Amino acid sequence: CLFRALAQGNHALGNGGALLDRTGLLTAGFDLRRSICAVLTARRSSIEPFLDCPFPAYIESMSLESTWGGEPELAAAPAALRRPVCVYEATARGPLGGVAALRKVSAYGVDRFPDTPPVCVLFSGAHYDLLLQE
Repeated sequence: CLFRALAQGNHALGNGGALLDRTGLLTAGFDLRRSICAVLTARRSSIEPFLDCPFPAYIESMSLESTWGGEPELAAAPAALRRPVCVYEATARGPLGGVAALRKVSAYGVDRFPDTPPVCVLFSGAHYDLLLQE
């Protein structure tokens, strides 16, 4: 979900808000996954100490479509996307269960890409969704 949300957001920001169709999203999400794995591999020495498994096994697992992305992938995403990534969480729910208020919990790459609009995602504890600005 993380890779697809980021890929969809990056596409929308670069294409006047247009969204990818399902096939395009699957392809873009997997391409982004590969790009992020390449960034992680290039930064191996700074990432490896924080892993609970050997680095090659980590990258092999992260390369699979079924593996969830997390903090290392979010930190690597701006280098792959060439834009910042911001993560939000819901702080209040509306009467029908929708999100009523958000809080930014993390921002990655803002210093490297200060004048570039970020891809924003909502983290719900186990899932990432794309946040689009109106």
